[in-house]
Amino acid sequence: GENVGPDLSSIGLQRTAEEILQSVLQPSAKIDDKYRGRVVLTTDGTVISGLVVHEDSEGITVVDGAGNKRVIPQDEIDSMKQMEKSVMPDRLLNEFTAQQAADLLAFLKSQTKPLALQGNLPTADQPTP
Repeated sequence: GENVGPDLSSIGLQRTAEEILQSVLQPSAKIDDKYRGRVVLTTDGTVISGLVVHEDSEGITVVDGAGNKRVIPQDEIDSMKQMEKSVMPDRLLNEFTAQQAADLLAFLKSQTKPLALQGNLPTADQPTP
Protein backbone atom coordinates (compact mmCIF):
# COMPACT_ATOMS: atom_id res chain seq x y z
CA GLY A 1 0.00 0.00 0.00
CA GLU A 2 0.82 3.67 -0.04
CA ASN A 3 2.22 5.72 2.83
CA VAL A 4 -0.41 7.70 4.72
CA GLY A 5 1.83 9.51 7.17
CA PRO A 6 5.19 11.11 7.63
CA ASP A 7 8.53 9.32 7.30
CA LEU A 8 9.51 8.50 10.89
CA SER A 9 13.09 7.46 10.13
CA SER A 10 14.42 10.71 11.65
CA ILE A 11 11.66 11.45 14.20
CA GLY A 12 14.18 11.09 17.05
CA LEU A 13 16.07 14.10 15.67
CA GLN A 14 12.95 16.16 15.02
CA ARG A 15 10.95 15.68 18.24
CA THR A 16 11.55 15.23 21.93
CA ALA A 17 10.34 12.06 23.65
CA GLU A 18 7.53 14.12 25.20
CA GLU A 19 6.42 15.44 21.79
CA ILE A 20 6.47 11.92 20.32
CA LEU A 21 4.41 10.56 23.21
CA GLN A 22 1.93 13.45 22.91
CA SER A 23 1.53 12.74 19.18
CA VAL A 24 0.80 9.07 19.87
CA LEU A 25 -1.61 9.80 22.72
CA GLN A 26 -3.45 12.66 20.98
CA PRO A 27 -2.82 12.40 17.23
CA SER A 28 -5.48 14.98 16.39
CA ALA A 29 -4.10 17.68 18.71
CA LYS A 30 -1.63 18.89 16.08
CA ILE A 31 -1.89 17.78 12.45
CA ASP A 32 0.50 18.99 9.78
CA ASP A 33 -1.64 20.23 6.86
CA LYS A 34 0.06 17.88 4.40
CA TYR A 35 -1.16 14.94 6.53
CA ARG A 36 -4.68 16.23 7.20
CA GLY A 37 -7.19 13.82 5.75
CA ARG A 38 -10.17 14.78 3.64
CA VAL A 39 -13.65 13.41 3.23
CA VAL A 40 -14.87 13.30 -0.36
CA LEU A 41 -18.48 12.86 -1.45
CA THR A 42 -18.73 11.67 -5.04
CA THR A 43 -21.57 12.43 -7.42
CA ASP A 44 -22.87 8.86 -7.02
CA GLY A 45 -23.11 9.30 -3.21
CA THR A 46 -19.96 7.38 -2.26
CA VAL A 47 -18.03 8.75 0.72
CA ILE A 48 -14.26 8.33 0.54
CA SER A 49 -11.90 9.44 3.30
CA GLY A 50 -8.14 9.48 3.48
CA LEU A 51 -5.06 11.45 2.63
CA VAL A 52 -4.98 13.31 -0.69
CA VAL A 53 -1.58 12.45 -2.15
CA HIS A 54 -2.11 14.10 -5.53
CA GLU A 55 -4.40 16.86 -6.72
CA ASP A 56 -4.65 18.66 -10.04
CA SER A 57 -7.29 19.99 -12.44
CA GLU A 58 -8.08 16.42 -13.56
CA GLY A 59 -8.93 15.11 -10.09
CA ILE A 60 -7.42 13.77 -6.88
CA THR A 61 -5.76 10.63 -5.59
CA VAL A 62 -6.79 9.54 -2.09
CA VAL A 63 -5.02 6.93 0.04
CA ASP A 64 -7.12 5.43 2.84
CA GLY A 65 -5.89 4.24 6.24
CA ALA A 66 -5.21 0.74 4.86
CA GLY A 67 -2.95 2.20 2.15
CA ASN A 68 -5.40 1.67 -0.73
CA LYS A 69 -5.15 4.28 -3.47
CA ARG A 70 -8.21 5.64 -5.27
CA VAL A 71 -8.20 8.12 -8.16
CA ILE A 72 -11.30 10.34 -8.30
CA PRO A 73 -11.86 12.41 -11.45
CA GLN A 74 -12.72 16.08 -10.80
CA ASP A 75 -16.15 15.75 -12.47
CA GLU A 76 -17.08 12.98 -10.00
CA ILE A 77 -16.39 15.08 -6.87
CA ASP A 78 -19.57 16.52 -5.39
CA SER A 79 -17.95 17.97 -2.26
CA MET A 80 -14.77 17.69 -0.23
CA LYS A 81 -13.85 18.85 3.26
CA GLN A 82 -10.91 18.51 5.61
CA MET A 83 -11.13 15.97 8.41
CA GLU A 84 -10.96 17.36 11.93
CA LYS A 85 -9.39 14.18 13.28
CA SER A 86 -6.07 12.62 12.35
CA VAL A 87 -6.00 9.56 10.11
CA MET A 88 -3.88 8.04 12.91
CA PRO A 89 -6.32 6.26 15.22
CA ASP A 90 -7.05 7.54 18.72
CA ARG A 91 -6.38 5.27 21.70
CA LEU A 92 -3.56 3.55 19.83
CA LEU A 93 -1.90 2.53 23.09
CA ASN A 94 -5.05 1.12 24.74
CA GLU A 95 -4.07 -2.48 23.98
CA PHE A 96 -0.39 -1.97 24.90
CA THR A 97 1.13 -2.88 28.23
CA ALA A 98 3.15 -0.13 29.94
CA GLN A 99 6.34 -1.91 28.81
CA GLN A 100 5.15 -2.12 25.19
CA ALA A 101 4.31 1.60 25.20
CA ALA A 102 7.74 2.41 26.67
CA ASP A 103 9.40 0.20 24.04
CA LEU A 104 7.49 1.94 21.23
CA LEU A 105 8.51 5.35 22.52
CA ALA A 106 12.16 4.24 22.85
CA PHE A 107 12.09 2.83 19.31
CA LEU A 108 10.65 6.03 17.84
CA LYS A 109 13.14 8.16 19.77
CA SER A 110 15.98 5.99 18.40
CA GLN A 111 15.01 6.78 14.80
CA THR A 112 17.79 9.24 13.97
CA LYS A 113 18.54 8.76 10.28
CA PRO A 114 20.04 12.08 9.10
CA LEU A 115 17.65 14.28 7.19
CA ALA A 116 18.39 14.63 3.48
CA LEU A 117 19.19 18.20 2.58
CA GLN A 118 17.36 19.45 -0.48
CA GLY A 119 19.84 20.04 -3.28
CA ASN A 120 22.30 17.48 -1.88
CA LEU A 121 20.61 14.45 -3.39
CA PRO A 122 21.93 12.94 -6.63
CA THR A 123 19.71 13.21 -9.68
CA ALA A 124 19.17 10.47 -12.26
CA ASP A 125 21.91 11.92 -14.48
CA GLN A 126 24.29 12.64 -11.60
CA PRO A 127 26.05 9.63 -10.03
CA THR A 128 26.39 9.29 -6.29
CA PRO A 129 29.94 10.22 -5.17
